[in-house]
Amino acid sequence: MEKMNKFSLDRIFSNKKFAIVVSVFVAIIAWFIVVMVGDSGGVVTVYDVPITFATEKTKAQQLDLDVISIEPRSVAVKIRGPRYKIGLITEKDIVVSPVSMINVTSDGTYNISLVASFKTPQRDIYIDSVIPESASFVVDALETKVVTLLADAPNVKIEPGYISDESVCQPEKLVVSGPKKSMDELDYIKLEVNASASLNSSKTFEAALKFISVDGVEMDSSLFKYNSDIEFKVSVPVYKEKQVPLKVMYKNAPNHLNLDLLNASINPPSVNIAGSPDLLDNISEINIGYIDLRELEIGKTFSFSLKVPSGYKNVDQVDSVDVSFDSGNWGARQFSIDDIKLNNVPAEYDVRVDSQAIRDVRFVGLVDYLNNLDVADITATSDLSNISVKEGKQLVPVSIGIINKDGVWAVGEYKCSITARKK
Repeated sequence: MEKMNKFSLDRIFSNKKFAIVVSVFVAIIAWFIVVMVGDSGGVVTVYDVPITFATEKTKAQQLDLDVISIEPRSVAVKIRGPRYKIGLITEKDIVVSPVSMINVTSDGTYNISLVASFKTPQRDIYIDSVIPESASFVVDALETKVVTLLADAPNVKIEPGYISDESVCQPEKLVVSGPKKSMDELDYIKLEVNASASLNSSKTFEAALKFISVDGVEMDSSLFKYNSDIEFKVSVPVYKEKQVPLKVMYKNAPNHLNLDLLNASINPPSVNIAGSPDLLDNISEINIGYIDLRELEIGKTFSFSLKVPSGYKNVDQVDSVDVSFDSGNWGARQFSIDDIKLNNVPAEYDVRVDSQAIRDVRFVGLVDYLNNLDVADITATSDLSNISVKEGKQLVPVSIGIINKDGVWAVGEYKCSITARKK
């Protein structure tokens, strides 16, 4: 039996790698026993422990007072205990706070003693002292207001052929609290984009808060309180630009009138707009509105409000458009028309025209065309399809037409008298 044991041990320790592993393991066990049994303890200093405070349920809270600043912001804490334990303690394991906030009853500067404790109770580890033993707390009344944020993206450029609209802050407003003096000095808050970019499409960037005073100087952000969980961003809208012509349309024009003869002048003739590339491909002109030929007199000009279609930006910011006409070779004539026709007479009525004629019907046009106009070329028609015909006499509108003549049109509105009788 002894021979077998000796043989086995010899074979085991003849393996050098295995012998090394066993030796290291035995050494660790021995060190642990020595530390556990022979460690007489020690003292270490833990640095950069932040000072925390709370004003809840205190007189300061009732008076809307809060701690504006602390000097110093962090302290050192001496602890003692077994060396193998205290060596593992960091600033995150310790809480340092004022002994009491009971004496804080008005704004001012308070020198308050500090006390330290472990976040989680530690066995055999004790706190010896806090260095320094006290801190200076500046207390002031808080003021809260909603501030509109301003976007600033100094290093974001726009490629040629594109334009940028006003950058948009996300969020657009921020609830900010701070000491009254600081709030009075605060002029605005900007969201600053630090990234550099050259854009041909819209993009959103992360942004940092900057508190700017009335003197244009950046203020210490630690003076202010706000929801720190908010993700601040700036969106830069980018659009493609295109110049499109403006067009005017006409109504109540004679069928044979060549509208090019009117020689309309649109001012401005075109406008620069911006939008997504897909939208810009679908637009070739903008119709500004209608001119009623019944109102087109010699020397008359028309003004229109310019409204670009939805989805586009008016780059030139043109609000109105004027339309004028070269009427130097225009003239006017008047005719009396005694042949008045009725269309779409209701079946349940007999209707007759009482007016013997419509007098002083005014025509405007190019002189050469106007001289060729004859009363035989003119029609007067009253369409009763959209008229509420009633029994008895009433006035109805009359439409003046021109047969196979160019370069002239009727101006003004005309009516005739009719009498209706039920069948």
